[in-house]
Amino acid sequence: MSDLTRREFLMSMATVPFLSLRLPQLVQAATAPAAQDSASQPNIIILLYDTFSAHHISLQGYERETTPNIARLAERATVFHNHYAGGNFTSPGTASLLTGLYPWTHRAIQNYSHTLESLGSNNLFALLPESYHKVAYTHNGLASTLLHQFRPDITGLVPRRELTLADALFSDTIFPNDYPVSIHTERLFQGQSRSSPAFLAAINKVYRNLRTRQMNAEYADLFPRGLPGGDINSLYAIYILDNVTDWTAEQAAGLNDPFALYVHVLPPHGPYRTRHDFVDVFDDGWRPADKPESAFSTGVSPDVLAHQRRMYDEFVGYVDAEVGRLFAQLEANGTLDNTIVILTSDHGELFERGILGHGTFSLYDPVLHIPLMIWRPGQTERVDVFERTSAVDVLPTLLHVTGQPIPELVEGAILPTFSDAAAQSDRSIFALEAKTNSKFTPLTKRSVAFYQGDYKLTSYLGHPQVPAEGLYELYNLTNDPEERENLIATDTATATAMIDQLEQKLDEVNGPFRRG
Repeated sequence: MSDLTRREFLMSMATVPFLSLRLPQLVQAATAPAAQDSASQPNIIILLYDTFSAHHISLQGYERETTPNIARLAERATVFHNHYAGGNFTSPGTASLLTGLYPWTHRAIQNYSHTLESLGSNNLFALLPESYHKVAYTHNGLASTLLHQFRPDITGLVPRRELTLADALFSDTIFPNDYPVSIHTERLFQGQSRSSPAFLAAINKVYRNLRTRQMNAEYADLFPRGLPGGDINSLYAIYILDNVTDWTAEQAAGLNDPFALYVHVLPPHGPYRTRHDFVDVFDDGWRPADKPESAFSTGVSPDVLAHQRRMYDEFVGYVDAEVGRLFAQLEANGTLDNTIVILTSDHGELFERGILGHGTFSLYDPVLHIPLMIWRPGQTERVDVFERTSAVDVLPTLLHVTGQPIPELVEGAILPTFSDAAAQSDRSIFALEAKTNSKFTPLTKRSVAFYQGDYKLTSYLGHPQVPAEGLYELYNLTNDPEERENLIATDTATATAMIDQLEQKLDEVNGPFRRG
C-alpha cells in the first residue's frame, strides 16, 4: 500500500468509525499451538495505553467527558477505582505489571533497564501455561527492553516498525538477541544518549525534524497538530493508533485458542497530538483550582499547565474512540466470547504544582493512579471495586485464572472478585521512583509512596530538592483526594506509625543489596 493510499484510506476511516484497516497478519495463526479447552483456558488480551492517568477518566469523576466509550463498555466490566502503578515511568511500571514485583525487587528502575537476571523467568509470558500462544507488541522503546529480556518466553515478539509510519529503531529487528545492549548503542549513535557526541545529536535532530515535517504535511488533514510521536525520547517513531487497533483485532481473530496478547501503545503519552475529530473539543476554558507548589516544581506556569492538560485530554479522547472501535471489532469477530480483556496503563501524568509530565521525582496521585478495567467472558453487569489495588496484582490474578501456581516471591495479590478471599481494605500498597539510584545498591536516592487505609505517605530521600534527612508528606485520600493538606506535622500518630512501617519495609528490601 503506497503512503498516499494509506493516508486516503485512513482519512476515510475517520468518518466511518468502525471500518477495519486490514493490515498483514504479522504473527501467523499457523504457528500457534493446538486449540485447548476454552472453558479452562481463556484467551487474554492486555491493552496498555501509556501514560493514561485515571484522574483524567470521566468514568472516575473527571470533569471533562473524555471517555464516553470506555464508560459505555465499563457497564459490563469490573472497574477498579483505586488502582496504582508500580512506578512513575515506563520501566518500573511495566516491569511491575509483567512480573508481579515492586521495583525495589525487580530493579528495572532506570530508563531502558531490565529486571535482575536472576528474576528473568519470573514474568507473565513464562508463567502462563505452555499451551498459550504469546504475542507482544509495543511502541515504547523502554517497554521493548523488557519484552526482549522476556523474548525466550514470547512466541511472537513483533518489531516496533511493523506498526509505525516512520521509525529509527532497528535494534529490535537486526539485533534482537543482543537487546538491550544494542539499543543503548543505537541511542548513542542516534544522538539520543547523554553521552552521545554533540555532532551526532545535531545530525539526529536535523533528520528527525525533516522527516517529521514531511510526514506531518502528508497527514495534515487527519492530524492537524502533527502525527503522534516524532520527537519522543523513546527513540524516533511516528505512528497512528488506528493501525494498532486493527492489527490487534486481526490477531485476536486469527490466533488459535488459547492465546495471550500484550499490546502496549504510546497514546496518550506526549507529545499530545490528537486526531482531527478531537481537536479543540475541550476548548472550554475550564481549569482545575491551582494546587500548592511542590519541592519538585520546575516552574511551569498555571497557564501552560492548563493548555497542556487540554491537549492531553483531547488525546485521551482519541484513545477512548479507538478503545470503542477495538471492542466493536472484538465483539463482531467473536473474540469476547472466551477472552479476558484488561485495560490499564504503566503510569499517569501530572499537570499541577509547577510540574508537567512524569519525568519527575514526585509521586502525586495523578502520576500513579491508573485505570484498571477487566472484561470477563459472559460478564453482563458492571462491578465496582474500591479497595486499593496495584499493578503487581495483575500477574497473580491471571495465574490464578489459568490454574497456575503463584511463585512465592510475587508481591501482588489476586484481585478482588477473582477469588473467594475477602478484600483487604487496610492492605499496604507501594510505588517507587529510583531512576538515579544504582539497581545494585540500597535505595538511597528514591521516592516511595505507601498507601494504607485512608492514608498515603510519601518519602523522598537523596534528591537535590529535599533536605539531606529526607522529606515526608502525609495525606488522607478519603478526605483530601487532591492531596492539598500535608498532615505530616498535625497527624503525628498516623505519621509516626506509617513512617516506622515504611522504614522497616525499606530496610527489608535493601537487605540483599548491602555489601559485606
